Amino acid sequence: MVAICLAGLFHLNRARNFVSPEAMDMAQLGRNIAEGRGYTTWNIRPLSVALQSAALTNAGKSPFEILKKPHADISNPPLYPMVLAGVLKVLPESTRHAMTGKSRTRPTPEIAIGLFNLVGLAAVVFMVYRITNGLFSRGAAIVAGLIFLTNDLYWDFVFSGLPTLWLGALVSVLAWMVAEIPKRYGHGSNPTRFESLSNGAMVGGLLGLACLTVYSSGWLLVPVVASLALSCRKQRWALTLSCVAAFLVLVMPWAVRNIAKSRLPFGTATVAAYAGTKAFPEDRLERSLAPQLKNVEIYDLLDKFRNNEEELLRNLLPTTGGSWFAAFFLVGLFIPARNPTVARFKWLVFSMFLTFLIVQPLVQTNVATLCPVINTENLIVLLAPLVIILAAGVMDDIWSKFDFPFYGANFIAKAFLVAFCAFPGMQAATRNRRTVLASPPYIPVVINQLCGYLPNDALMMSDMPWGVAWYGRRTAVGITLRVRDRYNEDFFVINDYHRSVRAIYLSPLTADMKWQSAFISSPDGVWARLYMDFFLRGGVPEGFPLKFAFGGGEGANKMAYPSAGHLLMADSQYW
Repeated sequence: MVAICLAGLFHLNRARNFVSPEAMDMAQLGRNIAEGRGYTTWNIRPLSVALQSAALTNAGKSPFEILKKPHADISNPPLYPMVLAGVLKVLPESTRHAMTGKSRTRPTPEIAIGLFNLVGLAAVVFMVYRITNGLFSRGAAIVAGLIFLTNDLYWDFVFSGLPTLWLGALVSVLAWMVAEIPKRYGHGSNPTRFESLSNGAMVGGLLGLACLTVYSSGWLLVPVVASLALSCRKQRWALTLSCVAAFLVLVMPWAVRNIAKSRLPFGTATVAAYAGTKAFPEDRLERSLAPQLKNVEIYDLLDKFRNNEEELLRNLLPTTGGSWFAAFFLVGLFIPARNPTVARFKWLVFSMFLTFLIVQPLVQTNVATLCPVINTENLIVLLAPLVIILAAGVMDDIWSKFDFPFYGANFIAKAFLVAFCAFPGMQAATRNRRTVLASPPYIPVVINQLCGYLPNDALMMSDMPWGVAWYGRRTAVGITLRVRDRYNEDFFVINDYHRSVRAIYLSPLTADMKWQSAFISSPDGVWARLYMDFFLRGGVPEGFPLKFAFGGGEGANKMAYPSAGHLLMADSQYW
């Protein structure tokens, strides 16, 4: 009943339309799969064009056929988009395409995806209760479950459109299995080799599913294999090797497919560590048509790691559990555990933390800047259920040693703790809301109208191709680094050699660019300068092939959208 009431409150007062570029990207990919277009994307990264063109050239084929046919996605792992395809397939076709949400109405497909992720939240809460009850007590399990359920951070993930909650449930099951397996290999036990192989294969299978949901979560293979090898002295080789083998059996087919498409096992995600370095600041790597990866030195990667690690330790790590309650997890690391299963579980979670503390700063890209915290690059949040479990165990140990003055005081103390932790989330859920729009660029009705003027098969270019693909239902290439450039990093490489660009859509993401650092000084601010040129001169610059700008009419309609930061330039007056 608490969950149902919270779902209603958060849906009415907290839920917003998608804000994360990853959510829109995976949703449009899932819709393409559901409608029979295969694993192809309408959100085309210039980096993806560069990698796939190089692969075609290496195979002796023409590199200019990439955009003349459906573009294979090499950026997203396959599991979550395929599951979303099943969710969207259930919806009627008219409902699946309902993207014209108003200020207080969310698009129907986003509501369906939110309800699906609500089931993921329920799965995490169940695992938190189940594991805490098995390791500690029923009272601690109820406290842990309620604290997790009433935390507004995880409700934001419900409506984010991201696979974080499902992946969190998967990681919780994985940690519980790795902590429980050594019980069967203790003194006096004699497990068969088949049992060892099957146990290792189940753990490796879960790791493989996690990796196919978010690539960087595959690094959990390191602490998991180390924990199995150190905890199970009998048949440790059978356990660890079967774990690694099952992981590779699941992941390798997809890696081979990506290698065939781009010569990289995880596509564009393979070079994520280069994004945000001195050579590729912000989103420069993703927008590159001719990336010079050799320009990145080891010192650049170390600088990126140091800067992101500082931000992680200062701001993100203290709120891992969503509230101050997670601090008891750190206290618990210094308290010896009498139960060997609890000890294994605690140090496994700690080793996972250390792994993500190394991996997360390196894999972060511009997505973490566009949408802080609520993104798939936030790996630490995947361990939040495990953190709350161990924090509840510490509180349970304290309560067991405390002499309460009267009957029922124990219950009152626990109820007060839950209420105190839940107060920020309840305040957020009951606050009056005026709009569901996540941020100014992502206004579904505007994007849908502007893109709707163009033919269905038109190729667009945009500073938010993920929004054009999801809300506008058009194929969009991300804006290139230049308009004209002798190093082939320009608009005309796409327009003249690959496929004609019928329109360019610039949103407030470009209109709100910083004046000095991005507009004046940066050579990559060419699109912002084109945007400003349109306003100052009242027309498109001479020599640019897209001559017509929407919103240049008379009366109240004159500059209607450009004045709000939305500029559409096309090769014809489709409107």
